[in-house]
Amino acid sequence: MPKLHLKRTPAEEEAHQLRKACKAARKAAKARSRLKRASVDEGEDNEDEGYHKRQRTQEYTPSGSQETYGPYPHLHPHSTFPAQLRAQLEEERFYEKMHEAQEDDTGIYGLEERWSAYPVHIPERWRVPGERVKGPDPRYMDDEEYAEWIRAEMWKRKHPTEHAQAQAQRAQSQHSARTRALIELERAREEERKKQKEEREKRRWEEARGVYERRWGVLSVGVNGVGVGGGGGGGLNFEDIPWPVYEANRDTSKTTQITLDSLTSSAISAFILPPDETEPPPNISNPNPPTSNIPTRKSRLRETILRFHPDKFEGRVMGRVVPGGEEREKVREGVGRVVRALNELMGEEG
Repeated sequence: MPKLHLKRTPAEEEAHQLRKACKAARKAAKARSRLKRASVDEGEDNEDEGYHKRQRTQEYTPSGSQETYGPYPHLHPHSTFPAQLRAQLEEERFYEKMHEAQEDDTGIYGLEERWSAYPVHIPERWRVPGERVKGPDPRYMDDEEYAEWIRAEMWKRKHPTEHAQAQAQRAQSQHSARTRALIELERAREEERKKQKEEREKRRWEEARGVYERRWGVLSVGVNGVGVGGGGGGGLNFEDIPWPVYEANRDTSKTTQITLDSLTSSAISAFILPPDETEPPPNISNPNPPTSNIPTRKSRLRETILRFHPDKFEGRVMGRVVPGGEEREKVREGVGRVVRALNELMGEEG
């Protein structure tokens, strides 16, 4: 296991500088002694030997002797040390304080938290559901990002009230944004449902108009089997007549329950005159434009009036209605109501 290199505390740094100064002083003393030994004559061995004993005794005196090595180096912030060294020491002390503040917050119980804070080595598919890394990972920060992150964390710890208020305001803003998004989403869904409902309703009305036209085509050529109970030779009932209302043509798979009260002016207008079809404005520059294949409102009304004209209806259809006064009178009453409603609508069209 490699040796851990921890940062020195200010006291340790001061002791380290003192040891370096003492070591340099010892080296200088040894160098001076070697020069003296080289200059001594070979004949003075005894005196030189005694001198060396005294010199060795002086060299290995305790390092705290200020008389031998001079005064200790002064490490006060206002000393004559170079500015670069003071800046380096101040920076180390700053990081030392930050490290101590973090240790005070976590303590010995934060060891497991530090080990399991960033489980990036665990594959995503093996993690517990909902387990996510919160906040940035300091291991992937550069020096500037790490320093900014440390300053932000220090500010949070020194200003807990302001930080809590900012967090609450941010949470409130996020909640309001989510609420607005949900409201907009629900409104869009409601509009989409309304649009789909209108489209389905429009298709049903178009299908009913198609059934109405087919039934009149069959009735005009005298083919048997008109309606559910229809048939030739006096087999038509009131419900078998293709009346110009939605209730009479919306479902041909079963007998439609329709009465005389269903033949109103509004029901007939909604069926044969769709609200989304309007008359085009007159062209002043070309008073005789080419005719279009799309029937106009007046043409629809004229066509329906011709189909339910009392004289023509009596000669073409009434003979196929079930004999008997009650059924035929009911059909005649229905034809009269349809004609009166059509004349009223034609008058409104001008």
